[in-house]
Amino acid sequence: MKSFVQIKEEPYILWEDDRYLACWKPNNLLVHRTNFDFGEKESLRNYLIDTLGKAHAPLHRLDKPTSGVVLFAKDKEAFKYVQEQFVGNSIEKEYVAIVRGFVTEEGVIDKPLSGSDGGEAKASETRYAPLATVELDIPVSRYASARYSLVKVSPKTGRYHQIRMHFSHFRHPVIGDRRHGDVKHNKMWESEFGIRSMFLHANILKFKHINGELISVKAPFPELWKLVSRKFSWDEFIY
Repeated sequence: MKSFVQIKEEPYILWEDDRYLACWKPNNLLVHRTNFDFGEKESLRNYLIDTLGKAHAPLHRLDKPTSGVVLFAKDKEAFKYVQEQFVGNSIEKEYVAIVRGFVTEEGVIDKPLSGSDGGEAKASETRYAPLATVELDIPVSRYASARYSLVKVSPKTGRYHQIRMHFSHFRHPVIGDRRHGDVKHNKMWESEFGIRSMFLHANILKFKHINGELISVKAPFPELWKLVSRKFSWDEFIY
């Protein structure tokens, strides 16, 4: 599995019409550059400019190490219509994550979270449900084996690093998360498997189109997820 780290994937368009466009974002690609992204040249927004010859406005963001679906609007009216749904937390989002330890029951994490500026903590809600577990005969720290869970995650709110911070608080950090994750387990995945990617994938996005239609966009899993799923016998969930 050490060769997995060499896998590099490119973004592509999942779905579009005359008002909106949904893109597939691979791991380690920005949605768009900000003043804090010094030295970064590539972004999903620039991909669209290069591909379509024009820029579209992203309606939300995914963290750079997160893969999955990102929605863009093609005009101001379409942008405002769906942006209000994001602000009102009526957009349905489903993620899948690999986390440390065994998660055996569904639940809700509602720890208030601060934004990227470290301001006042605001109400935040993340629902989760277990999909599968695996135990590896590989020692990590003082434990003789390593346990992991595949979980479905449905964030109701959209705070900065919400899923990553909530699962860290839950003591089941996301594997490959360099900021909020478990250093020892991340190092084990790198040394044993050659993997540095973060295992958080924005799988499904549902929104109400400006024409009133309910649109659901599903993003395929990255190839690295598929290879890991075969090793862990998780093909039922990752395909």
